[in-house]
Amino acid sequence: MSSDRKTPADVWKAKLLEELASQVPGVIFQFLLRPDGSSCYPYVNDAANELFELSPNVLSRSAEQVFQRIHPDDLERIEAGIRRSALTLDVWRDEGRIILPRKGLRWLEGHATPRRLEDGSVLWHGFMTDITERRKAGEALERSEERLALALKGANDALWDWDLESGALYYSPRWWGMLGYAVGELEPREELWREFMHPEDRERVNKALAGFLAKGPDNYAITFRLRHKQGHYVPVDSRGFIVRNNAGDPVRIAGTNIDLTEHVRAEQALRESEARFRELFEHSPVAYLALDHYGAVQDMNGPLLDLVDFDAEDLLGKPFQQLWSAATLERNAELFSKASHRRQMRAELELLRSDGEALTVVMDMRVQRDVSGSFVRFHCVLHDITERKQAEEELRIAAVAFESQQGMLVTDQCRTIIRVNRRFTELTGYLPEQAVGQPLSMFRTPSHEPAFYETMAETVRHQSRWEGELWVRSATGADFPAWAMATAVKSAEGWVSHYVLAFSDITERKKAEETIRKLAFQDPLTQLPNRRLLADRLDHGLKAALRSGTHGALLFVDLDYFKRLNDTWGHDVGDELLVQVAGRLTSCARKSDTVARLGGDEFIVMLGGLSPDREIAARCAERLAQQIGAALNQAYRMEHMPGGTYQGSASIGVSLYGDTGDTADSIIKRADIALYEAKAAGRNTMRFYGGDQLVGETRVPSSD
Repeated sequence: MSSDRKTPADVWKAKLLEELASQVPGVIFQFLLRPDGSSCYPYVNDAANELFELSPNVLSRSAEQVFQRIHPDDLERIEAGIRRSALTLDVWRDEGRIILPRKGLRWLEGHATPRRLEDGSVLWHGFMTDITERRKAGEALERSEERLALALKGANDALWDWDLESGALYYSPRWWGMLGYAVGELEPREELWREFMHPEDRERVNKALAGFLAKGPDNYAITFRLRHKQGHYVPVDSRGFIVRNNAGDPVRIAGTNIDLTEHVRAEQALRESEARFRELFEHSPVAYLALDHYGAVQDMNGPLLDLVDFDAEDLLGKPFQQLWSAATLERNAELFSKASHRRQMRAELELLRSDGEALTVVMDMRVQRDVSGSFVRFHCVLHDITERKQAEEELRIAAVAFESQQGMLVTDQCRTIIRVNRRFTELTGYLPEQAVGQPLSMFRTPSHEPAFYETMAETVRHQSRWEGELWVRSATGADFPAWAMATAVKSAEGWVSHYVLAFSDITERKKAEETIRKLAFQDPLTQLPNRRLLADRLDHGLKAALRSGTHGALLFVDLDYFKRLNDTWGHDVGDELLVQVAGRLTSCARKSDTVARLGGDEFIVMLGGLSPDREIAARCAERLAQQIGAALNQAYRMEHMPGGTYQGSASIGVSLYGDTGDTADSIIKRADIALYEAKAAGRNTMRFYGGDQLVGETRVPSSD
């Protein structure tokens, strides 16, 4: 048996629900709004025949005829409310006018709960009822008490008559029935109405009555409460007149008591409704204000005050123009002038908060007119779009910045490239279609170890930013140095959504830095280390010698008769000789040694790590000094001298280092002293610093 077949119980329940729906004093309905904007009532009970004057069958096919009958002034608001409910899935509540062929203008109130269906449609389940009579009653309750009194004056409702001279009292049947008594059930005594009166009202009423009797006026009205037979109190409006004799003394009082129970209930309901409306008005998320024809503020709600940061007394009755920025005064005035001739209008305004801060709002203005079509007021709803405008401006700036002088690329959270800028293509040679969709790792080069990229990624992951020097591989396969900054873009929830890498080519900067470094640490003529770099290396050499316990040596080399060569043949010849000397010194030294030029024709050769034994170290230094001397004694090929050759020689001073207390200055000074001794001995020779001890045919330095 199919599980979809209805059982008798199901049929009975369905019939019962249908009977219940038919007895409900209003329309029970389902309203369906499709994605294409069409709508219908999939279900509506038979009350639709009365409420809409349309059959359920017609409504099940389309809701168009219902919307055609809605009052034109209410149609747009009702449709907007339906769209808003469909978007937010909030409960829809509204009331409005409908014009029926048979009944004419009627007021309807409805509310419904929405639910989104799988196909994107929205289905509401709700209830709608005719509130025309309630609206009429509400309007009647808003009329003044005087008008109500005039309408009831002369009515023979709860009539009473009191003969003051005889004490006789008459209460009409309506008077007794108003308090729940039958006629004759109680004796109409003089004190009866005072006994029935609420204790809290007695003193006030007695005092007022005494005043009426003594001084008038003869017509009076007073309200108080009388106890019902069932124990509760009935609010009454007592209106009457005083009859006086020729002497002016009161002899009779007559009047009517009107039961105000329903009136009080209606007033209470109205107050509660107004309180609910005011509560909704004040706590609505939408800022609202009403303006008169001149732009003065007539009313506003709390969100409006919060929006502009003013107190109510600062705005009420004041011109709305006080919130306009000076730059927009003329434009805003023109907008309001146009709006006064229309039914509604939307405009974007710039307002100023109390602290002078500017904010941008979209204001929906609706003009209220009276029955004659005359202007009554502006109703304005304001939406703060300051943050949206700022976001749009930031996006515009970001778009401009993206096409900057830096190469830029954007990846997703998996580091797949999703966008590049024009400068990126200019720097790397990759077209956008060649880069987009590729992994960021396509730009890795052997210039960096894998650990470098791991550290870079870890820094961005934890600190959201990395900046430093990065080698980038271009489309040609060549690498170039870049200064790069990688940034993690995070969502509001804190997770990384994108990565941005910006970089610029620093090849020229690197070349400039290298040039500066050479100028700072190298001799520009010979390209040898200069005095500054020598001092740094000598300092490191001293520390290394002390740590290892080995000795090194410093050779101070000075060319013999160099000044005579310069003075005779000029500086160009001297410079040519110095360059060749630098080459011969470098070829004699070990790779670990340092050959430096101090200036002029003075050179230093620093020998490190010769030997822990001081004497052996001295012999090693002696051998290298002899090699240098022999090399510098060889003839030089000189293009700018007659014959094309030059025969020179050099004097060498040697000082060992590696003892505690040695400094760069002291070692150079000792080598300089040894050089002076070599020159004094006739030049073209070598001397050790330190006395007359000999090592072979050379001087051996003493222990210093």
